[in-house]
Amino acid sequence: MKHTATAQILEALKRKEHLTARDAYLRWGVMRLASIICNLRIAGHDIRTHMIQNGKTRYGEYYLA
Repeated sequence: MKHTATAQILEALKRKEHLTARDAYLRWGVMRLASIICNLRIAGHDIRTHMIQNGKTRYGEYYLA
C-alpha cells in the first residue's frame, strides 16, 4: 500500500485510533481531514463521527466502526 496521507489515515483508523483534524494536521500535515474521511466513506469504509464540545469550540472525532 502506498504511504499517502489517505492510506496512513485509514491504517490509523484500522488500529482503532480516534482522529481529529488537529491530529491529522500534526501527524501528516493534512489540512482537510473531512475531505479524506468523505472519500473513505464513499469507498465503503464505515467511519463514524463523534462531535465534541469543549467550551465554545466544537469539533469532530472520527473512528472506524
